[in-house]
Amino acid sequence: MPSPLEEVHSLIREKRIEEAKRIIDKDHSLMVKTDESGRTVMHHAAVSGLLPLVELAITGAKLDIDLEDDLGWTALMIASSSGKEDIVRYLLSHPTCNVSHSNKNGQTPLHYAASKGHAKVVSLLIENGADINGKDKYGATALHRAASQGRDDIVKILKASAGIRIDLMDGEGKTPLFLAVEENRLDCITALVLGGADASIQNKEGVAPYDVVQSEVAGKALLDARRRYNEAR
Repeated sequence: MPSPLEEVHSLIREKRIEEAKRIIDKDHSLMVKTDESGRTVMHHAAVSGLLPLVELAITGAKLDIDLEDDLGWTALMIASSSGKEDIVRYLLSHPTCNVSHSNKNGQTPLHYAASKGHAKVVSLLIENGADINGKDKYGATALHRAASQGRDDIVKILKASAGIRIDLMDGEGKTPLFLAVEENRLDCITALVLGGADASIQNKEGVAPYDVVQSEVAGKALLDARRRYNEAR
């Protein structure tokens, strides 16, 4: 038979919010208890998109808004990764919320929102001061992650952001453009080059984006974008 904590977390995963709240009303300590992964009701509610329970955890149970699970994930990071815009907006409305909190891998909410393609969340995080050039333990920025995943809409948001450093290298010396070319992400190649990305920058092995073009179409996209960029200067 599941414990009350297991039952509450299960109900939250199933988005059965009223049933979960009835159990919590009988034992308020369930709000602060953690499961085997270090997650509380707040973390699980962020995954499921249950804003009322996130609010209850913070305003009622007075949980630390930046409380980490065992892997260093906060509610903001979880909501950003899963595209829960309303929860992200609510959490960011609290002045103590750390918009650039990093987990055990050095990744921030912006890394995950960019990687998953959640454009509105990316914009919200940037508007609230997220470090757009922050690197994870692999040296990757949010722009690296967006470019490698083919998130051209995110690439466009990031490259237009004040202070963006478009040619930062990751731990292997690869720029976002290098990754976009390597992964054959045509729209990202175009967006990055039009944003001024340098296709001649070599990685740690002395290889440049031009050297890893995966198709004739990608090569053409790279050259065409470079021509358009030069014409616009």
